[in-house]
Amino acid sequence: MTMREAEEFIASVPWRAVKMVEVGDTGKTPDPHEYVIKDWREVDTSSFDAFVRLIRARGYRATYRAPYRPDYVMTNHYLELDGWCYWFIYPDMLNRERAEHRKHEPILSTHSERPDAPFDLTLLNAEERQLWDEFFADPHRDGDSPLIRVWGFGHACMLELGAAPDVVDEYLREHDPDNLIRQYLDNVRQAREGRP
Repeated sequence: MTMREAEEFIASVPWRAVKMVEVGDTGKTPDPHEYVIKDWREVDTSSFDAFVRLIRARGYRATYRAPYRPDYVMTNHYLELDGWCYWFIYPDMLNRERAEHRKHEPILSTHSERPDAPFDLTLLNAEERQLWDEFFADPHRDGDSPLIRVWGFGHACMLELGAAPDVVDEYLREHDPDNLIRQYLDNVRQAREGRP
């Protein structure tokens, strides 16, 4: 999904404001935001799913504590677009709030003014940089990178083409929760295609 398609999808769905009613006996209400449910008849499910993928691919991870449950920390991917922050709650709810009212705390922001900008490696801590270097070792200097050794050339090609087997996706979710490897591959692909 392109950003233009995302804007069209956002404009096409019936966003509803969350009801500001007390949750349980906490005396607290949810933070103000809007939501849309995938199963609503006005929602195109394939566009919904594409927008969720866009949030994960182009967004950043952050934590959030609901005012009615401050002991529980939720981690989500957030995408800022046209003055709004968007996030997905499994299994079927998209949410948004005005960017100036955001309540989440970024974990490791891969967000920049240009979402397609190359990833800034200085944002990585030592452990993350080691993982990065292991996955993207220079095969001419260090031999095949672990990405190639572990999954084989075929799996690396599938990953780059966006059609990796479930086992590869599971490994990446476990070892790359910030989606840095896929972002790197997207940046390489865009550079090959001559896109900024």
